[in-house]
Amino acid sequence: MAFFSELFHLQTQWAYKDRSLGKEVDWESQKIPDKTYKNSPRIRLQDKEIPCYGFDFFDGIDSVGVYKIDTEGVHYWESYSNCWVTLLGKKGAVAIIDCIYDGSILKKSFKFYLFTAQIQRLYAHFKERGYPIALQNVGKCVSGMVLWEASKGNRTVTLGGFLDHKISKILDLSATEFPMAVVGVFTKENYKMDLWGVVSNRKETLCEKDLSGYGYPAKYVYQNSLESIEELTNGIKVQRLITQGLEGDDFPLSKGSLDLLTYFDKLRNLDSSKPPRSIFQKRVFDLDEFSLIFRALDYGNGNYFAGGLLKIWVIVFDVMFINPGVYRYVGFRKSIYYHSELKPLKEYYKSVLAKEEVENTPFAIVLTSHLTEALNILGERGFRYLHMNVGEIMESLRLSGKILNKKVRGVHFYEEELRKYLSIDDNEKILGHVVIGE
Repeated sequence: MAFFSELFHLQTQWAYKDRSLGKEVDWESQKIPDKTYKNSPRIRLQDKEIPCYGFDFFDGIDSVGVYKIDTEGVHYWESYSNCWVTLLGKKGAVAIIDCIYDGSILKKSFKFYLFTAQIQRLYAHFKERGYPIALQNVGKCVSGMVLWEASKGNRTVTLGGFLDHKISKILDLSATEFPMAVVGVFTKENYKMDLWGVVSNRKETLCEKDLSGYGYPAKYVYQNSLESIEELTNGIKVQRLITQGLEGDDFPLSKGSLDLLTYFDKLRNLDSSKPPRSIFQKRVFDLDEFSLIFRALDYGNGNYFAGGLLKIWVIVFDVMFINPGVYRYVGFRKSIYYHSELKPLKEYYKSVLAKEEVENTPFAIVLTSHLTEALNILGERGFRYLHMNVGEIMESLRLSGKILNKKVRGVHFYEEELRKYLSIDDNEKILGHVVIGE
């Protein structure tokens, strides 16, 4: 069975004749869209409206569009001028929300943030690997926004993994920019979870006859209008996977070095600077700080995309009171479970692209998922959920590292070698690899 990048690459070669436009829609011939909006009015951002720590992207390539939808209209975030560019008025805002739920919900919400994947920038650099990276970048932005709003005392509802053609038409998006996730921001008074109870089971790959009139350049990226992440997370099958027992001895985490309020207070005072990618200093990692790194995943409602189907492996090299080895973190129990002994460092170095990126790291985190199991439960949309969840976790790790004055970075890896080093099942697909140090 062909998975993910292979399937995506095959389907990006496919194009069809758009009879309404009278021209062929071809992926690689798409021009980079003009996002300057020269004739549109601009509004200065309100104080602390966008996270002070900024958005983080894989290899530094900005590939996410950020739109705000409120009672005044639809606005696009112009990062270099730090302004909102007004694209549409109130009717446009209601029309977009109608694609997601009911336009009247705008009366109950402060605002909605819509995140799009601008695939053309990444595809030019990474080819078929660009699509999953775009999904991870969207997950990072969603996580950053959710944590930011939570630090201000607001509630959020996250919807992700949808590609709605109606939204693209309303915003006049290019054929290579896809709506991917929405974050609704509410006050505590008007926050109601029962507003979000719709789960779509429509497939993302359609036969050619069903695609007349649609402008996406590949069947692979046509998708349904709404997915409710909360419903998926609370599903019986998913909960069974989260809570099932593991064979190894468990090591309960400590309560961490910061409580929730202190964590959010420090979060609001971070800056957007990024540490240089230098070799880590050799240090023993403190147990409380180690515990906070993982406990903070819950502060952003961790696993709200993949519903717990993403596995978190921890390679412990030098952490206080924890024997070196490979462990699996189970968030439900706030514990790490022993999996296998630690192999020689030289084998670990062979699994990464650059030894200097991981040298002296006290512990590393690897994110995997059993593809067949995940896709059986989530369907074809599981691909998007898993990769957006990887991005969400990576952003939480990055922000916790900044709070603790540590360096956190994703690294390129060789999948087969890293899987052997972890001694995990061949069916586990490695989706992300993060190292932490000083």
